Amino acid sequence: TDLRESIDDVWDGEETPESYMGSLATVLHDLKVVTARYCFSEYIGPAQDAKALVEEQHRKLKEQFSSARGSYLQEISTLRDQNRVRVDPETYLQRLNGLEDDEQKDRRQFFEPTHSLSDEELDY
Repeated sequence: TDLRESIDDVWDGEETPESYMGSLATVLHDLKVVTARYCFSEYIGPAQDAKALVEEQHRKLKEQFSSARGSYLQEISTLRDQNRVRVDPETYLQRLNGLEDDEQKDRRQFFEPTHSLSDEELDY
């Protein structure tokens, strides 16, 4: 009945098939517009809001992770620098030549912390 009332509202009163089809086309177009607006307001709008919220949370987590990783890598670098310090290389090498224990020989490190950084993070 609502459709019939809508048709009666836009129908100009002429009872020709052309005018009836024109009125029907107008009503169907209005129905499509209302349906599209409803879908947007009920589904797409909230989905866009949720997406924006998730993107903001992701950005904050990336910043937090970058900060934590930077601090961690800085700590590793500091510990390595402390470990590499040798006061007198000649005395150290002479002492090493007399030792048989492999653990007392020169320390080797294979992990390079800065390899996991992106180009933007390397600038920091």
